[in-house]
Amino acid sequence: MKDWELKKDVMITEPAYVHMELYGDGEGAFSLDSKTGWAWYGDTDDFLLGLLRVGDSTVGKKFLDKLKEENITKKEIITAIKKSLEKNPSDGLYHLLGDNSTYIGFGVYDEWSDIDYRLKECLEEKGVKNPEDVADEIIGEATYYQPSTKEVFERMEKELTKDMSKYTNKRGSWKDVVNKAIRVCDNKYREVDKFVDCIYDELLPLREDLTKAFHEQYESKVYDAFQKLNDNDLKKVSKETGVDFSKIKACVSEIR
Repeated sequence: MKDWELKKDVMITEPAYVHMELYGDGEGAFSLDSKTGWAWYGDTDDFLLGLLRVGDSTVGKKFLDKLKEENITKKEIITAIKKSLEKNPSDGLYHLLGDNSTYIGFGVYDEWSDIDYRLKECLEEKGVKNPEDVADEIIGEATYYQPSTKEVFERMEKELTKDMSKYTNKRGSWKDVVNKAIRVCDNKYREVDKFVDCIYDELLPLREDLTKAFHEQYESKVYDAFQKLNDNDLKKVSKETGVDFSKIKACVSEIR
């Protein structure tokens, strides 16, 4: 059997499409389709990412049952995870940091809400008649200095690949954490479905901590962006809104 030839696979077609493939060299890959317009076809260095996505989905239980039906072994899953991690030491972290919703940014909401509220309150106290519009203009200027969610996401992913302890109570690199989970689950269970379910129990709860950490990091960058507003930015807001520059600058300085 050639290394790239398919050895075993698991397929689910309803209510979502899942196809896990295991190859002759021990590597594995996932293809996923939510059937709502979102699809993802992973490589052999994204095997753990695919596994975690399935475990965190509505077809997680169905997938575990299919593993037994197709005679997938615990050893085959372990080998595929380890080979994937060797090629990509951050494999799986993408999902735990919030997946596409944070990486692309559509899962980040109201990051400017605190600053927006404080700006409107200050402007109103200074007699500005349209504080909401002025606050929006100020924040609009500040967003030019704001990093993308992708930048923050990739920096954290890089840090976590080397050391998890900054953001969780887990010690060591991400690879260390995964290998420990494998050892724990391998010792507990012989059946492949129970083993994979145990991997989910060990790793998926980290998502809450890491997604929270991402939002905290991103929101701190929002404040950094606000600090970078300069007089030219604020004069532009004054010109656009007709509000006195001194009032705008005073409110920005008060929040800083």
